[in-house]
Amino acid sequence: MIQAYSNSITVDTAAAVPFNSVALVKGCSVEQQNLTTFIFNRRGIYLVSVDATGNTSGTSGNIALQLYKNGVARPEAFTSAASTAVANVESLSFETLVQAEDDNALCRCDKEPTTIQIQNTGVAAQFEHINIVITKLC
Repeated sequence: MIQAYSNSITVDTAAAVPFNSVALVKGCSVEQQNLTTFIFNRRGIYLVSVDATGNTSGTSGNIALQLYKNGVARPEAFTSAASTAVANVESLSFETLVQAEDDNALCRCDKEPTTIQIQNTGVAAQFEHINIVITKLC
């Protein structure tokens, strides 16, 4: 299990969200590979929960977040909110299940590890807070 978050960050359009702080790590099933990427070390089903608050910093447009697994957008793991030029703070959240089919911890030579990223698929946005919790279920 891991929980990571960032406060007061700007994320450009089509960019991965950086998670600058780790609040909790339990076990070794999932780890933060770098600021934007999480790697699953054990096969199984993982619950991924994302919540955020943000605005478009004075421009109109949709703030949107989407989960990418191994570089591919997951259509069921998406959230968006329309933001006006008034810079209203919008809330975003989603939960989804992700399956890792191979063990990656002992040797990453033969197989590509299962990785996920959260990407900003909307307009550039200022996130007051963004949080991710990843829990291995089975």
